[in-house]
Amino acid sequence: MLRHLPVAALVLAVCIPVRAADLPKHSETPVAPATGTLDGKWKVVSYLKRGKPALDDGDVMWFTFTGGDFVLEIKQPDKTVKTGGTFTANPKADPPTMDLRPEDEKVVVRAIYKIDKDTLTLCIGITGTPRPKKFESTEDTEASLLVLQRLKK
Repeated sequence: MLRHLPVAALVLAVCIPVRAADLPKHSETPVAPATGTLDGKWKVVSYLKRGKPALDDGDVMWFTFTGGDFVLEIKQPDKTVKTGGTFTANPKADPPTMDLRPEDEKVVVRAIYKIDKDTLTLCIGITGTPRPKKFESTEDTEASLLVLQRLKK
């Protein structure tokens, strides 16, 4: 499924983001994540989009978070693609929130996240929907759910 998507479309495949100008104003200002919390390389071990598996056999996906930057890397049987951008996170929100801004795009990908030891769960809204409120991905939720494991250094 992912093997046929160009890099920019791949980022958008996680969700169809909304333009920053279309986002409602929030009283909470997202802050960069604390070093050691999100920072590091995370391997995607599960990826559901609208409740269905979204990775093809042989595809491997990683996110690397460093300060306020992220890199998305996808290794497919015939190639490896990388893209990145910036992000902000508000770990004090309930649940914690994350806004990803892919490079060269004027969009904001809105998500919620949770960290349990070395497991990061991201729930990302798709098709221009508001930020998800729950960690779920079904045909009706319009959300992608990713479970990632932190790679040891």
